[in-house]
Amino acid sequence: MKLIRSTKYYAIFFVILSFSMMLFFAFVLNGTPNAVAESGSSNGYVRIINKQSRKMLGVENCSYKNGANVRQWEYTGEECQLWTLQKKNGYVRIVNKQGGKMLGVEGCSSKNGANVRQWEYTGEECQLWTLQKEHEYVRIINKQSGKMLGVEGCSSKNGANVRQWKHTGEECQLWKIIVD
Repeated sequence: MKLIRSTKYYAIFFVILSFSMMLFFAFVLNGTPNAVAESGSSNGYVRIINKQSRKMLGVENCSYKNGANVRQWEYTGEECQLWTLQKKNGYVRIVNKQGGKMLGVEGCSSKNGANVRQWEYTGEECQLWTLQKEHEYVRIINKQSGKMLGVEGCSSKNGANVRQWKHTGEECQLWKIIVD
């Protein structure tokens, strides 16, 4: 009788524990990239961090100009490293806090290695992205080209350029989105 009762309590305990863990992970993992993208806004800003280098996506020299390059850099706390994610017809616009400009592929190219820059909103598909979840990271995929946002040469150096490239499976194509 005691064995049956203790087994019953263990079963109830594990059901409650499993449910609690499921809620926790749904909030923590889905609450970062997916909830931000689905809501259309993070009610604030996000930092986009490369998995391999652990460096932030940011606008070069914190420029406000159209065509300013996008690179990775260690965290500086500057607004050019903060972004908003705005839902648009099932895709996401990635907008820099400082200049209010969109992340987009230069010249709307579909080529491997095409550069990524900021530009005022043009309505072109090269400024739209999808966030494809992979564990606690995301692949940031350009709508027009279907290519991934990644760090050139998988570099871990400050100032390394960010480009689009076909899926390679490398960690330099994975990003973590953290609500600031």
